[in-house]
Formats: sequence, structure tokens, C-alpha cells
Amino acid sequence: MPYDPQKIINTATSFSLAADRALEKRPLGPGQFQMLLVPAVVSTAFAVELYFKAIITLENGNAREHDLSVLFKHLSAQSQTNLLDRLQLDQETFQQKLSAISGVFVEWRYIFEQHSANLDLSFLTKLARESKQVAETMANPSVNTDAAR
Repeated sequence: MPYDPQKIINTATSFSLAADRALEKRPLGPGQFQMLLVPAVVSTAFAVELYFKAIITLENGNAREHDLSVLFKHLSAQSQTNLLDRLQLDQETFQQKLSAISGVFVEWRYIFEQHSANLDLSFLTKLARESKQVAETMANPSVNTDAAR
């Protein structure tokens, strides 16, 4: 294995936690709050990318992409099925949702260049959570990671 998959998972988890903290509403004054949406989106997308790369590494593969759709294709059929089952989505719905967010890591880093942006943040967040579970289960098969949800 070219990289330690547990280190990849740990790094992904750090970005996921950073995203959670960026989404915390910080009061600014009466009727105002601050929430760091762009860093949260970018960090969550990067976490998914890293969880996918951890799974790929655990399956003795290698990928150097940012595109989530391309990375998903590098996962084994078993890992793909496992992830879809965890998300409770059929293949067609999953592919549509994944395609819509596959370039979020790159696109949202430069959001100021866009005229508008659409994002299913709920799906992106669930994908990060379930990808983490798949990666952690593969890295530590004797530990039931579902209990830590």
C-alpha cells in the first residue's frame, strides 16, 4: 500500500470535523449569525474524496483524482454496493446525486467565479458519514463502527 489508509481516514475525519464546526451558527448580534458555508462544503467534499481514497488504498488500488464520480468507479463492486446500501439509494438515484456533487471540491473553492451554485448538502454530508463508516469498517474489521454513529 503506497499510503497508510488509517492516516488517510484520520485526515478525512479532521476535514469532516472542520466542516461541522464551520456550519455552527455563531451569533453576531440581534438577529444575525455567522456560518461558514463555503469552507464547510469544501471540507466535506474533501473528506469524501479522502474516504474514497482510503477505501481504494485498502483494496490495493491507487487514485489521484478530485472528481468523486471517477473515484467512486475505482471502488470495488462490493464497496460500491455497501455504500449504496448504507445510503439506502438505488444505483440510478445515487449516480444522479453523485454526478451533481462530483466536482464540488474544485468548484466551491472558486465559488466567486460562479454566477450561481446548487448543492444537495444533505446528500454530501450523508455521503461523507457513510463513506467514513465503510472505510473504518474495512480498516478495522473487528471493530463495529456502526456503534459509534
